[in-house]
Amino acid sequence: MRLMLASFDTGLKLSKEEMLRCKYVLVSYFYVSKNSNKDLLEVIDAKNSEDKFLLDSGAFTLFTNTKTKVDFDEYLDKYIAFINKHDIKRFIELDVDSVVGYPRVLQMRKRLEQETGKKCVPVWHKSRGMKAYKEIVRDYDYICIGGLGNREIKKKEYPQMKKMVQYANQNNVKVHGLAFTRQDAYEYGFYSVDSSSWRMGVRFAQAHRFVNGGIVSSQRGHGQRANDKKIMYNNFYEWLKFQQYVDRKGRR
Repeated sequence: MRLMLASFDTGLKLSKEEMLRCKYVLVSYFYVSKNSNKDLLEVIDAKNSEDKFLLDSGAFTLFTNTKTKVDFDEYLDKYIAFINKHDIKRFIELDVDSVVGYPRVLQMRKRLEQETGKKCVPVWHKSRGMKAYKEIVRDYDYICIGGLGNREIKKKEYPQMKKMVQYANQNNVKVHGLAFTRQDAYEYGFYSVDSSSWRMGVRFAQAHRFVNGGIVSSQRGHGQRANDKKIMYNNFYEWLKFQQYVDRKGRR
């Protein structure tokens, strides 16, 4: 299973050489469009050329971070231009169903694909229903299941989700679990997942270690000051070990 590390485009920066050590990368266009730098763009180009990169539209992040009315058509224009400029192989649709409705998302998906000349990676949400899930399994070779990071899909629904992933796999379709950070994600049959948890250690002053096939956290001692940069580097390299570990497990 591919564990794609996310959030290279936020907070403290890693060097290009450090980022290139990460085998699989997911980046949000929302942050790239605001904080892009030469190093990150070169990493995107390198990983994209190896088909080890996934571009998230960041459209929902745009909506939640903007106080004024969002012009999704204008945002889509820029998203398409970026995809075409960098010849992005794998890019996620603007899955803003909760904002504009599913019919409008389908319209934007159609335009996205027409103007890039490629199929996007559609995102299934619970609100779309099983009919829509079977349709994207029929029409695409790589899809996403959303609503995992924000608990739209509850833990009690994970067994059903596992069956959905199995159904896709039986039809030779790869499934990406958006923000599915469970350490046993590979047991669900996902082809890939993404996680920004390696960044959370900086926020909560937690040092991570890869131990016995998983990540464990340790808090700083009472009265100790946290060194954000040291925590970031430590956690990044420990998550690279975890990335290598799960790369040999689950669907590949």
